[in-house]
Amino acid sequence: MRGSSVSKLASALRQIEREEYAHERALQTLAAGIMTPADLHSRKRRAQRFYASLSRSSSLGEHFARIAALDSFVCRIMDSLSRAQQVKKTPLRYLFDAIKSDEVRHVAVSRRYARMLGIDSTELIRQKRLIGFRIVHFLQPEADAFECLGVDPDQLFLNLEPGRRL
Repeated sequence: MRGSSVSKLASALRQIEREEYAHERALQTLAAGIMTPADLHSRKRRAQRFYASLSRSSSLGEHFARIAALDSFVCRIMDSLSRAQQVKKTPLRYLFDAIKSDEVRHVAVSRRYARMLGIDSTELIRQKRLIGFRIVHFLQPEADAFECLGVDPDQLFLNLEPGRRL
């Protein structure tokens, strides 16, 4: 990559990092207003392990492909949440829609850099399948929480995991 491409890449990554941090703060503020689950510590540890497993990439291009895949699934999750009966007529919808909007941009940026770093369409699809299986496995213990919000977890997981059948 040329110097200007590296500079643009670094700038795009800093922007994504700022937006992800803002998403985290907004979601933590939201979580502070609801009852804390008794197993919060184990949930946080499970989340840390999930994200750590995604960061083990063989190349920077593969890492960008994984970011693109993960963020595309976050878009689907945010879309499901914003359309949920218990959410769609509340201010939460605007938060979920705003996160989805940012994540759509993150997917485009990540895919662009993955391709610049030699990742082809076949590898993008392979990474998306891999991340899809992992994210469903990660979210399955939270099925009841999705249901409480009016999201059918089986439909959501079907939408996230390629090849999954009800």
